[in-house]
Amino acid sequence: MNIKKVGVVGCGLMGHGIAQASAQSGYDVVVREADQGALDKGLGKIEKQLARAVEKGKLEQSDADFRLRTIDVISRVQQAYWELVFALRDQQNQLENLNLSRENLRNVEAQIAVGAKAPLERAEVQTELANRESALLVSVQNVSIAENNLKQLIHCW
Repeated sequence: MNIKKVGVVGCGLMGHGIAQASAQSGYDVVVREADQGALDKGLGKIEKQLARAVEKGKLEQSDADFRLRTIDVISRVQQAYWELVFALRDQQNQLENLNLSRENLRNVEAQIAVGAKAPLERAEVQTELANRESALLVSVQNVSIAENNLKQLIHCW
């Protein structure tokens, strides 16, 4: 079996050490950390340890920079991917909400036509519909932003 990539879950005490050792051994490393602060802290520790290795002559500066950049870029691409997934799911939810509001408006219109509801209730439902349309537009914009962020990361690499 030929291992080319190492995945590390968590960038804490053990995770950052595993990520660094794997990167220094020439593997592509993917670090998954739920907390951005913990990821940044772990990458900072890796950066310090790589700097020590450069100072001691065990590693060239260009190799250290490349390894750190590889870990960082892969982590950022992974984060951008999940942001896109969540934005797409939010867009889908907003579209479903809009469709429900449209159905609600049709129901209220029918009830107004037969005299079961006052025409004032139409305005309330129309306001809700406008809010749902606005939320959908925001979610479409968020999908576009997430897509562009992911594309930029992929093209920069």
